[in-house]
This record gives sequence, C-alpha cells and structure tokens, in this order.
Amino acid sequence: MNDRRKISIDVHLDSVSEVIGFSKVLDDPSYFTVMDRFLKIADQRGFKLSLFLIGRELEDAKKFAQVGQWQKLGHEIGNHSYNHHVDLSRFDAASCHEEVHRAHQIIEAACGVPPVGFISPGWGGSHNLWTSLAKLGYSYDTSLFPSWLMLPQYLFWITRFFGNPRHGRFLRRGWDVHRHLLASREAVSFNGGNNTNLHILPIPTTRHRIACWHSLAFYLGWDRYERLLRSALRSTPVFHYVMHVGDLLSSEDLGNPGQGHYMPRVDSSVREKEALFNRVLDIFESEEKEITTTKKLVAEAFAAKET
Repeated sequence: MNDRRKISIDVHLDSVSEVIGFSKVLDDPSYFTVMDRFLKIADQRGFKLSLFLIGRELEDAKKFAQVGQWQKLGHEIGNHSYNHHVDLSRFDAASCHEEVHRAHQIIEAACGVPPVGFISPGWGGSHNLWTSLAKLGYSYDTSLFPSWLMLPQYLFWITRFFGNPRHGRFLRRGWDVHRHLLASREAVSFNGGNNTNLHILPIPTTRHRIACWHSLAFYLGWDRYERLLRSALRSTPVFHYVMHVGDLLSSEDLGNPGQGHYMPRVDSSVREKEALFNRVLDIFESEEKEITTTKKLVAEAFAAKET
C-alpha cells in the first residue's frame, strides 16, 4: 500500500497570539521569526513542510500575505480550524462544520487552492468533524491519537492552562479524550456520503501505543526519544511527524517574559531547538526516509488501494 521510505513533517501553527487569547496588541513572532527558522532548515535540507493554520489568524493582512508566499514556495497549507477551540470534538454538526468551513474559505483565499488536510485542536477527532471534512472534499485528517499518552497530555493541559482563556474548553473536553485511546494505529478510511474517502491518519505510535511527536524530545531526553522515534518509524506505515510553533520558539522571541507562562518548552534556546530538529532530520536521513508533504504522502499511499 505504501512506500515506507516516504514521510512528512507537519507543523501545527498554534501561535503565541492564540495561546494567550488572540491578543490584539501582541507582536506575534510565530508567522515570521519562528516560521523563518522552520523554512530555513527545510530549504537547507531540501524538503517541503505541511503547515496547519488557524483560520482566524489570517484576518491579519500580513499573515494572510505570508501564507500565500509559503504556498508559492511549495509548502502545503492545511486547516487547523478557524478559532482553535480545543473542545471542537464536542461541537454539534452545524457548529463543527462552521469551524472547518470558515477556515477552509480564508485559507483558500490566501493560497489560491483549497486545503485538503486537517488537524483538530488537541487531536479531537469526531464523527461530525469527519463528516464535514468529507463533504468539503478533504483527502485526510490527522486528528486521531490512539495512545495512552493522551491521559498525561490532558492532565498537562488542564494544569498548565489554568487561568488561560482556553482552560474552560479543556475541561469541557473531559472524558472525550479517552475515546480514541484504543482506536486503530493504522490509517483508516471514513466515507462521509460522497464518492471519495477521507483518510484518517493517527499520530505515529510504537506497537506499545506510545505516541511520538517532536515536543516529547524536550521531556524524555535525547537517548530515550531517539529510541522512541526509531521504533515509531518502524511501526507506522504512513508516517507524519508532528511539530508545533513552540518547538522553535524561545523566550528571547517574546517581548513580554510573562507571555511565556503558557508556552511549553519556551526556556530552551533557539540554538538548542534548531540543533534538536537537525538531529531528528539526521535520523530520517539515516533511516533513508524521503520527506514529502502530507498531501502527497497520502495520495501515493492510497493510490494503489483505490484504483
């Protein structure tokens, strides 16, 4: 089904502005200084990124124009919902569709082409979400987290974001975080009533259901994380590597040090973070992996199966 030599790198643009509540006075470095670091490394290494954007961010004319430039450079632009509500999985069908569709429209306006990939805030997949994506012609969604690590992740969210505008939404998510813990570790298809299938790609995991994404490297230490990453590469047929803005953001990027309270990993320096990303890329190279966009990865992985 899949050429396992190919993988993709997904960047979730959970910006500083979004994390602290869409401040209108913030000079947010996420779309400029921080993304320039991602793009520089991708250019040096010769690959394209898949970037998942919050639609509301593109109401800013400078960010809108910046996204269009990323598209022209060949990077994939995906949908990360309009408002980044972390309880999106609890929305009714109409409200869920509005969140997806509003972001879909503004991303298409910025890029000239519609997005075909989606990631829900907090990996909150749901039947309502997948139905909406299928109706809009999406080819894939990555909002499935079939790992027991969702339990400590949820505890981290509700403690770290206490006092933040998002805290109530994390609480409303509640027991919903358990729903996908025993879901399939392999990509599955969802038929939303049209002629094409929506492919649901779980976060990469090991055979012991340990999820693997870049942020964990800051907490596990390099040796343990390297073992986890290599195991997940062997265990996941369609592998997309998840990163966040915070993975290349440092406290030195913030004009107000207090803004870093809600930004995990912010105390590591830019130099340390760039070095860590390059170490991961060295592993991909040693494993003879070719980095492509998630859109192309999915298209090639399922082409033979659907013909």
